[in-house]
Amino acid sequence: MIDATEAVTKAKEYFTNVYKDTPLLEVMLEEAELIEEGKIWAITFSFDWQPASGTRSLGPGERVYKLMKLDSETGSMISMKKSLPTV
Repeated sequence: MIDATEAVTKAKEYFTNVYKDTPLLEVMLEEAELIEEGKIWAITFSFDWQPASGTRSLGPGERVYKLMKLDSETGSMISMKKSLPTV
């Protein structure tokens, strides 16, 4: 089984590769949690998203959250989807 540090590292590598051609601001780790009876690591990253449509002068974009799920045994990526912020 991979530990939390390795799960976060693997998730960040995948995340960075997917968004390699997109400038993202202030990428932050929000959560790392072992779920589904220890079978899945749920890793949440957030970042500031600013549309490339030339609207930067109108103010900041939005904070986007991505939930990434990894197999806790192999570290392989299962899914990545938009997530709502947690409180």
